[in-house]
Amino acid sequence: MSERLRVLGRLPDHAAERITKAWPEAFVSRSGPLRDGDAVLAWDYAPEPLLDLLAGVARVRWVHTRATGVDPRVLAEVQRCGAVFTCGRGGHGQAVAEHVVALVLAHLRRIPELIGRQTRREWDDSFGVDTLHGRLVGVLGAGDLGGTTAVLMEAFGAQLRILRRSGVRADRMYGPEELDQFLSGLEVLVVALPLTRETAGMLSADRLARVASGCLLVNVGRGAVVDQDAMISALRSGQLGGAALDVFVEEPLPTSSPLWSLPGVIVSPHCADATPTADARMLDVYLAQLARFRTGLPLSNVVSPELGY
Repeated sequence: MSERLRVLGRLPDHAAERITKAWPEAFVSRSGPLRDGDAVLAWDYAPEPLLDLLAGVARVRWVHTRATGVDPRVLAEVQRCGAVFTCGRGGHGQAVAEHVVALVLAHLRRIPELIGRQTRREWDDSFGVDTLHGRLVGVLGAGDLGGTTAVLMEAFGAQLRILRRSGVRADRMYGPEELDQFLSGLEVLVVALPLTRETAGMLSADRLARVASGCLLVNVGRGAVVDQDAMISALRSGQLGGAALDVFVEEPLPTSSPLWSLPGVIVSPHCADATPTADARMLDVYLAQLARFRTGLPLSNVVSPELGY
């Protein structure tokens, strides 16, 4: 019986061809039920289709997701199936970091307002903008996304704080137990954390009250890391001067959400890494894993059940 790979999501044809060439003895399927002993490639981020696919299957050999952060429900289901679970860590950083910088600059340079004025053919030579240079920027998370974002922010002359789970402490480095100090007075807060038991709801109303009044919140990690009601209240009160969001608790973002129309909010549909370069890099990450899987070598980027990423 041939080996089987079940692909979930919108995998481009050229990527499917490269996978088939790399694993010629396998039957690669993009539809149909999962069979015991199959391997799974989850190319899209939405957790529900993967949960539905795994439900009722007793044993899966290997599940790979192109995401870096993993939904806790998916992690529990993959563990139940006894599969090795790997993620796309290392394939997203540059694309997502550039998106963060673009969103921050769009806010500080008031690009949405400029576009609106252009649409109305309004010329106002008193219109003012702001700069990223010298701003106190906090990056919450120092993995691939956060680490690359920090490098780009520093290139613009921002003052940096970085919160990381572990590692060497330095003047600008903070640990989880120092979250309140890390947040104090921030003018820009970038969230680049996965969703875990520890990070869910981490940015509560009390925590958001610690940043500088008018702070810009950028979230490219996971929506549920931020208390959504607290964020909306802070936007309405002016405690947050804006929010640039690529991830949400519910995706697609419901049309009834106030985030669509709140002043100072930029909504992007979980597209920060939707670039040809990032797609190619994530495919390379997967193919390198596939080569190890076929030859019985230990896989890299294995999701830790304890950490959740």
